[in-house]
Amino acid sequence: VDVITEFPNEVEYIFRPSCVSLRRCGGCCGDEGLRCVPVETSVVTMQLLKIKPNGEAPYVEMAFTQHKECECR
Repeated sequence: VDVITEFPNEVEYIFRPSCVSLRRCGGCCGDEGLRCVPVETSVVTMQLLKIKPNGEAPYVEMAFTQHKECECR
């Protein structure tokens, strides 16, 4: 998952890594009218390097939503 996509208000920063691995619902359902959506989620906290415009680069903890269970609805 792209970090900036998850945190669109943080576009002035560069994150390292710029992408993180998360379990997410997706794929096809048997009926075109249905979508694969999360029915259970959890919050995962990760440490990322947050590079600021002035060159500072502290490590920060960021919370991401991970999908635990998916269902076609």
